[in-house]
Amino acid sequence: MRPLFTIVIPTKNRPDMLLACLSSLCKLEYSKENFEVLVVDDGSDNSLAGISSRFIGVFPIQFLRHAVSRGPAAARNTGADQAQGKYLVFLDDDCFVDQGWLAAFEASFSILSADALVGSTLNPDPTVIGAQVWCLAVAFQYHYWRDELGYLKIAISNNFAVERQAFQAVGGFDTSYPLAASEDRDFSWRFNEAGYRIGQNQDAIVWHAQPSLGFSKYLKLQFRYGNYARVQKRKQELTTVAESSRRFGSPSRLRYAIHLLRFALRNKATPIEIIVLYLGHLSHYLGRISHGLQIRKDFNRADNR
Repeated sequence: MRPLFTIVIPTKNRPDMLLACLSSLCKLEYSKENFEVLVVDDGSDNSLAGISSRFIGVFPIQFLRHAVSRGPAAARNTGADQAQGKYLVFLDDDCFVDQGWLAAFEASFSILSADALVGSTLNPDPTVIGAQVWCLAVAFQYHYWRDELGYLKIAISNNFAVERQAFQAVGGFDTSYPLAASEDRDFSWRFNEAGYRIGQNQDAIVWHAQPSLGFSKYLKLQFRYGNYARVQKRKQELTTVAESSRRFGSPSRLRYAIHLLRFALRNKATPIEIIVLYLGHLSHYLGRISHGLQIRKDFNRADNR
Protein backbone atom coordinates (compact mmCIF):
# COMPACT_ATOMS: atom_id res chain seq x y z
CA MET A 1 0.00 0.00 0.00
CA ARG A 2 1.43 3.34 -1.04
CA PRO A 3 1.40 6.23 1.43
CA LEU A 4 -0.72 9.28 0.75
CA PHE A 5 2.07 11.71 1.69
CA THR A 6 5.82 11.76 1.21
CA ILE A 7 7.53 14.25 3.53
CA VAL A 8 10.78 15.53 2.00
CA ILE A 9 13.27 17.16 4.39
CA PRO A 10 16.47 18.68 2.94
CA THR A 11 19.23 19.08 5.53
CA LYS A 12 22.88 20.01 5.87
CA ASN A 13 25.15 20.11 8.91
CA ARG A 14 22.33 20.62 11.43
CA PRO A 15 21.94 17.35 13.41
CA ASP A 16 20.22 18.95 16.42
CA MET A 17 17.59 20.65 14.29
CA LEU A 18 17.02 17.52 12.19
CA LEU A 19 16.54 15.48 15.36
CA ALA A 20 13.94 17.94 16.69
CA CYS A 21 12.17 18.00 13.32
CA LEU A 22 11.94 14.22 13.06
CA SER A 23 10.92 13.91 16.72
CA SER A 24 7.93 16.16 16.07
CA LEU A 25 6.72 13.78 13.36
CA CYS A 26 6.44 11.04 16.00
CA LYS A 27 3.66 13.06 17.65
CA LEU A 28 1.51 13.44 14.56
CA GLU A 29 -2.12 12.49 15.06
CA TYR A 30 -2.06 10.64 11.78
CA SER A 31 -1.63 7.04 10.66
CA LYS A 32 2.07 6.19 10.37
CA GLU A 33 1.19 3.90 7.45
CA ASN A 34 -0.16 6.85 5.47
CA PHE A 35 3.08 8.80 5.18
CA GLU A 36 6.78 8.25 4.54
CA VAL A 37 9.76 10.50 5.27
CA LEU A 38 12.71 11.10 2.96
CA VAL A 39 15.66 12.92 4.52
CA VAL A 40 18.05 14.33 1.91
CA ASP A 41 21.49 15.23 3.23
CA ASP A 42 22.88 17.89 0.90
CA GLY A 43 26.59 17.20 1.35
CA SER A 44 27.04 17.53 5.13
CA ASP A 45 30.60 17.41 6.45
CA ASN A 46 29.58 14.35 8.46
CA SER A 47 26.79 12.01 7.45
CA LEU A 48 23.48 12.49 9.26
CA ALA A 49 22.37 8.92 8.57
CA GLY A 50 22.66 8.09 12.27
CA ILE A 51 20.02 10.68 13.13
CA SER A 52 17.58 9.25 10.60
CA SER A 53 18.24 5.66 11.68
CA ARG A 54 16.84 6.42 15.16
CA PHE A 55 13.37 6.62 13.63
CA ILE A 56 13.40 3.35 11.71
CA GLY A 57 10.39 1.39 12.93
CA VAL A 58 8.68 4.51 14.25
CA PHE A 59 7.52 5.58 10.78
CA PRO A 60 8.70 4.72 7.24
CA ILE A 61 11.91 6.67 6.62
CA GLN A 62 14.71 6.71 4.06
CA PHE A 63 18.00 8.57 4.10
CA LEU A 64 19.39 9.97 0.83
CA ARG A 65 22.66 11.83 0.44
CA HIS A 66 24.40 14.16 -2.01
CA ALA A 67 28.16 13.62 -1.90
CA VAL A 68 28.63 17.36 -2.48
CA SER A 69 26.24 20.20 -1.76
CA ARG A 70 23.91 21.02 -4.65
CA GLY A 71 21.49 23.34 -2.86
CA PRO A 72 18.06 22.88 -1.27
CA ALA A 73 16.21 22.94 -4.60
CA ALA A 74 18.21 19.95 -5.84
CA ALA A 75 17.80 18.19 -2.49
CA ARG A 76 14.02 18.53 -2.67
CA ASN A 77 14.01 17.21 -6.22
CA THR A 78 16.11 14.21 -5.17
CA GLY A 79 13.52 13.38 -2.54
CA ALA A 80 10.65 13.91 -4.96
CA ASP A 81 12.25 11.50 -7.45
CA GLN A 82 12.18 8.71 -4.83
CA ALA A 83 8.74 9.51 -3.42
CA GLN A 84 5.91 6.99 -3.34
CA GLY A 85 3.15 9.24 -2.03
CA LYS A 86 0.40 10.88 -4.04
CA TYR A 87 1.36 14.19 -2.43
CA LEU A 88 4.78 15.62 -1.71
CA VAL A 89 5.13 17.65 1.48
CA PHE A 90 8.22 19.82 1.80
CA LEU A 91 9.44 20.61 5.31
CA ASP A 92 12.66 22.35 6.39
CA ASP A 93 14.91 20.72 8.96
CA ASP A 94 14.58 23.71 11.33
CA CYS A 95 10.81 23.26 11.53
CA PHE A 96 8.72 21.09 13.82
CA VAL A 97 5.11 20.27 13.13
CA ASP A 98 1.79 20.59 14.90
CA GLN A 99 0.06 17.30 15.74
CA GLY A 100 -2.73 17.96 13.22
CA TRP A 101 -0.42 19.03 10.38
CA LEU A 102 -0.93 16.19 7.88
CA ALA A 103 -4.58 15.68 8.82
CA ALA A 104 -5.22 19.33 7.92
CA PHE A 105 -3.55 18.91 4.53
CA GLU A 106 -5.53 15.74 3.80
CA ALA A 107 -8.82 17.41 4.72
CA SER A 108 -8.16 20.37 2.41
CA PHE A 109 -7.08 18.25 -0.55
CA SER A 110 -10.34 16.33 -0.26
CA ILE A 111 -12.57 19.42 -0.40
CA LEU A 112 -10.63 22.14 -2.26
CA SER A 113 -10.01 22.37 -6.00
CA ALA A 114 -6.32 22.92 -5.38
CA ASP A 115 -3.28 21.07 -6.69
CA ALA A 116 -1.05 22.35 -3.89
CA LEU A 117 -1.47 23.73 -0.37
CA VAL A 118 0.45 25.85 2.07
CA GLY A 119 -0.14 25.98 5.79
CA SER A 120 0.82 28.44 8.51
CA THR A 121 4.33 29.08 9.78
CA LEU A 122 4.71 30.30 13.37
CA ASN A 123 7.69 31.40 15.42
CA PRO A 124 8.25 29.46 18.67
CA ASP A 125 10.28 32.26 20.30
CA PRO A 126 8.82 35.79 19.87
CA THR A 127 11.90 37.31 21.52
CA VAL A 128 13.95 36.55 18.39
CA ILE A 129 12.93 39.59 16.38
CA GLY A 130 14.13 38.42 12.95
CA ALA A 131 12.35 35.08 13.27
CA GLN A 132 9.18 36.77 14.50
CA VAL A 133 9.12 39.21 11.59
CA TRP A 134 10.03 36.50 9.06
CA CYS A 135 6.88 34.57 9.97
CA LEU A 136 4.82 37.77 9.83
CA ALA A 137 6.24 38.53 6.38
CA VAL A 138 5.34 35.05 5.11
CA ALA A 139 1.79 35.42 6.42
CA PHE A 140 1.53 38.73 4.58
CA GLN A 141 2.74 37.17 1.32
CA TYR A 142 -0.09 34.66 1.54
CA HIS A 143 -2.57 37.42 2.31
CA TYR A 144 -1.45 39.75 -0.49
CA TRP A 145 -0.46 37.53 -3.43
CA ARG A 146 -3.80 35.95 -4.38
CA ASP A 147 -5.74 35.82 -7.61
CA GLU A 148 -9.35 36.88 -8.07
CA LEU A 149 -10.58 33.42 -6.94
CA GLY A 150 -8.52 33.49 -3.77
CA TYR A 151 -5.82 31.05 -4.88
CA LEU A 152 -2.26 31.91 -3.95
CA LYS A 153 0.40 33.12 -6.37
CA ILE A 154 3.25 32.06 -4.11
CA ALA A 155 4.14 29.13 -1.87
CA ILE A 156 7.02 29.07 0.63
CA SER A 157 8.73 25.69 0.58
CA ASN A 158 9.19 25.12 4.32
CA ASN A 159 5.52 24.09 4.68
CA PHE A 160 4.20 23.13 1.27
CA ALA A 161 2.19 20.16 -0.02
CA VAL A 162 1.77 19.49 -3.72
CA GLU A 163 0.30 16.75 -5.89
CA ARG A 164 3.32 14.74 -7.06
CA GLN A 165 2.29 14.47 -10.72
CA ALA A 166 1.69 18.22 -10.91
CA PHE A 167 5.09 18.84 -9.33
CA GLN A 168 6.76 16.63 -11.90
CA ALA A 169 4.77 18.16 -14.77
CA VAL A 170 6.34 21.59 -14.20
CA GLY A 171 9.84 20.18 -13.73
CA GLY A 172 10.16 20.50 -9.95
CA PHE A 173 12.39 23.14 -8.39
CA ASP A 174 14.93 24.94 -10.57
CA THR A 175 18.32 23.66 -9.40
CA SER A 176 20.14 26.73 -10.78
CA TYR A 177 19.20 28.45 -7.50
CA PRO A 178 22.11 27.47 -5.21
CA LEU A 179 20.60 28.82 -1.98
CA ALA A 180 17.24 28.96 -0.22
CA ALA A 181 16.16 32.14 -1.98
CA SER A 182 13.42 32.48 -4.63
CA GLU A 183 13.55 28.86 -5.79
CA ASP A 184 10.06 28.47 -4.31
CA ARG A 185 8.96 31.79 -5.83
CA ASP A 186 10.18 30.53 -9.21
CA PHE A 187 8.34 27.22 -8.77
CA SER A 188 5.13 29.00 -7.79
CA TRP A 189 5.26 31.18 -10.89
CA ARG A 190 5.73 28.18 -13.22
CA PHE A 191 3.07 26.22 -11.33
CA ASN A 192 0.52 29.00 -11.76
CA GLU A 193 1.48 29.56 -15.39
CA ALA A 194 0.77 25.87 -16.07
CA GLY A 195 -2.79 26.32 -14.78
CA TYR A 196 -2.38 24.68 -11.38
CA ARG A 197 -3.82 26.20 -8.22
CA ILE A 198 -2.37 26.77 -4.75
CA GLY A 199 -4.71 26.86 -1.75
CA GLN A 200 -4.17 27.25 1.97
CA ASN A 201 -5.19 25.57 5.19
CA GLN A 202 -4.04 27.70 8.12
CA ASP A 203 -4.50 24.73 10.45
CA ALA A 204 -1.55 22.94 8.80
CA ILE A 205 0.90 24.51 11.25
CA VAL A 206 4.67 24.26 11.48
CA TRP A 207 6.88 26.06 13.98
CA HIS A 208 9.97 27.53 12.36
CA ALA A 209 12.85 27.57 14.85
CA GLN A 210 15.34 30.26 13.81
CA PRO A 211 17.12 31.11 17.10
CA SER A 212 19.99 32.95 15.41
CA LEU A 213 17.84 35.10 13.12
CA GLY A 214 18.26 38.43 14.84
CA PHE A 215 17.82 41.90 13.39
CA SER A 216 20.96 42.15 11.23
CA LYS A 217 20.72 38.58 9.94
CA TYR A 218 17.11 39.16 8.96
CA LEU A 219 18.06 42.20 6.89
CA LYS A 220 20.89 40.26 5.21
CA LEU A 221 18.48 37.42 4.50
CA GLN A 222 15.98 39.79 2.88
CA PHE A 223 18.77 41.33 0.78
CA ARG A 224 19.62 37.86 -0.50
CA TYR A 225 15.95 37.14 -1.20
CA GLY A 226 15.76 40.37 -3.20
CA ASN A 227 18.88 39.49 -5.15
CA TYR A 228 17.45 36.17 -6.27
CA ALA A 229 13.96 37.61 -6.76
CA ARG A 230 15.54 39.76 -9.46
CA VAL A 231 16.93 36.60 -11.08
CA GLN A 232 13.47 35.04 -11.01
CA LYS A 233 11.87 38.19 -12.43
CA ARG A 234 14.23 38.13 -15.40
CA LYS A 235 13.25 34.53 -16.08
CA GLN A 236 9.64 35.57 -16.50
CA GLU A 237 10.62 37.48 -19.65
CA LEU A 238 8.14 40.30 -19.24
CA THR A 239 7.79 41.67 -22.74
CA THR A 240 6.55 45.21 -22.22
CA VAL A 241 7.63 48.12 -20.07
CA ALA A 242 3.98 48.78 -19.18
CA GLU A 243 3.48 45.24 -17.84
CA SER A 244 6.71 45.38 -15.87
CA SER A 245 5.73 48.74 -14.39
CA ARG A 246 2.25 47.50 -13.50
CA ARG A 247 3.61 44.53 -11.56
CA PHE A 248 6.83 45.89 -10.13
CA GLY A 249 6.78 49.69 -10.50
CA SER A 250 6.42 52.45 -7.91
CA PRO A 251 2.60 52.44 -7.71
CA SER A 252 2.71 48.70 -7.01
CA ARG A 253 5.36 49.13 -4.31
CA LEU A 254 3.37 51.94 -2.68
CA ARG A 255 0.20 49.82 -2.67
CA TYR A 256 2.19 46.91 -1.25
CA ALA A 257 3.59 49.12 1.54
CA ILE A 258 0.13 50.35 2.52
CA HIS A 259 -1.30 46.83 2.60
CA LEU A 260 1.71 45.69 4.63
CA LEU A 261 1.05 48.30 7.32
CA ARG A 262 -2.64 47.45 7.51
CA PHE A 263 -1.83 43.76 7.81
CA ALA A 264 0.75 44.35 10.55
CA LEU A 265 -1.64 46.49 12.59
CA ARG A 266 -4.49 44.02 12.16
CA ASN A 267 -2.22 41.24 13.44
CA LYS A 268 -1.19 43.33 16.47
CA ALA A 269 2.47 43.63 15.48
CA THR A 270 4.52 45.69 17.90
CA PRO A 271 6.09 48.99 16.78
CA ILE A 272 9.56 47.40 16.65
CA GLU A 273 8.23 44.50 14.58
CA ILE A 274 6.66 46.94 12.12
CA ILE A 275 9.92 48.88 11.85
CA VAL A 276 11.93 45.69 11.20
CA LEU A 277 9.28 44.51 8.74
CA TYR A 278 9.67 47.68 6.68
CA LEU A 279 13.46 47.67 6.94
CA GLY A 280 13.39 44.11 5.65
CA HIS A 281 11.16 45.21 2.77
CA LEU A 282 13.68 47.96 1.97
CA SER A 283 16.58 45.50 2.18
CA HIS A 284 14.75 43.18 -0.19
CA TYR A 285 14.31 46.03 -2.66
CA LEU A 286 17.98 47.01 -2.38
CA GLY A 287 18.91 43.41 -3.10
CA ARG A 288 16.90 43.59 -6.32
CA ILE A 289 18.60 46.86 -7.30
CA SER A 290 22.03 45.44 -6.49
CA HIS A 291 21.51 42.49 -8.79
CA GLY A 292 20.19 44.74 -11.57
CA LEU A 293 23.25 46.99 -11.31
CA GLN A 294 25.56 43.97 -11.49
CA ILE A 295 23.81 42.71 -14.62
CA ARG A 296 24.10 46.13 -16.23
CA LYS A 297 27.80 46.25 -15.34
CA ASP A 298 28.33 42.83 -16.94
CA PHE A 299 26.60 43.98 -20.12
CA ASN A 300 28.78 47.10 -20.26
CA ARG A 301 31.90 45.00 -19.88
CA ALA A 302 30.76 42.75 -22.71
CA ASP A 303 30.09 45.76 -24.96
CA ASN A 304 33.56 47.16 -24.31
CA ARG A 305 35.35 43.99 -25.35
